[in-house]
Amino acid sequence: MSFGYPNYVDYRDRAQSFDGLACHQSTSFTVVGDPPRRIDGRLVCWNFFSVLGVQPHLGRSFTAADDQAGAPPVALVSDRLWKQHFGGDPSAVGRTLQVGGERRTIVGVMPPEVDRFPAGGADVWTALTFPPLDFAACRAAIARYLADRALRELLAARARDLLISRHTWRDTASRILAALPPAPHQ
Repeated sequence: MSFGYPNYVDYRDRAQSFDGLACHQSTSFTVVGDPPRRIDGRLVCWNFFSVLGVQPHLGRSFTAADDQAGAPPVALVSDRLWKQHFGGDPSAVGRTLQVGGERRTIVGVMPPEVDRFPAGGADVWTALTFPPLDFAACRAAIARYLADRALRELLAARARDLLISRHTWRDTASRILAALPPAPHQ
């Protein structure tokens, strides 16, 4: 099912028929290295892996604090990326990885079987964060939209009036010119 993050939060907070509800969004990242490379990734809500019943085989999973606006950027990496990029070194947890233009601290390494999940096939998972809604900014944006709309309607009405006036003037001018005697030929 596809829906926006605010709807997901509503479903998550109000659902009583589920043990948990999680969301993800597929993406791709550029990982800085020599050479830089493009990898598959997923933006996931903090409880994504706990809802699926899987935990990292090294380090930790995301916490509720990880998907809050302003939280330090963290990532989970696949077993494949951990072995290819870090040589399977356990000290990779705690190190940073330049992913998608941002340095992220690796907090865990996922087990290889995660690649078989429907939302698997990723090499990096990052916490899906959204800034808190700024209602004052929303109200200001709505006010600007409404003012712009009102101005457009006013200008459209004025343009109609001018167009009618222009047609009326043209018709009047045509009648006056038609009533004048023809100009003498010289």
